[in-house]
Amino acid sequence: MAQSTDVLRARHLLVKHKNSRNPVSRNPSNKEDIKKRSVEDADKILQGYLEKIKLSSDPEKAFAEYAQKYSDCGSYSSGGDLKNFRFEEMQKPFSQATAALKIGEISGIVHTDSGMYIIYLYYLFILFIIFMCVLFFLGSHIIIRLKPIA
Repeated sequence: MAQSTDVLRARHLLVKHKNSRNPVSRNPSNKEDIKKRSVEDADKILQGYLEKIKLSSDPEKAFAEYAQKYSDCGSYSSGGDLKNFRFEEMQKPFSQATAALKIGEISGIVHTDSGMYIIYLYYLFILFIIFMCVLFFLGSHIIIRLKPIA
């Protein structure tokens, strides 16, 4: 599980609905009027994508393809790749769901003000481990004198 100090990298697939804070798709291939899509319809759509992705022989590749075809977020063009981000940079439900994943896992449906997501975690940069390695390296090169040289 990720910590709040970790740098995460994930893909996501956003399905917006009429109650989303900005009910407009950034994906030009999505011609559906989101302002007419109910929360229940968005849930069914996303659940269908999730089932198909999980049944795929290569879920990571399938996730990227589905995000590219169907995500309402502007990151659709990169297969839903969010690049590197920190826990506090995303809406709290999104961050909490991402932090709960192990690398290679796909979340269940996550509700935020932006709409509904599924998330695929594929990278976790653990700052604590890096810090400890640096500390160990530096510590192994420090000589401590217990008594002064006469």
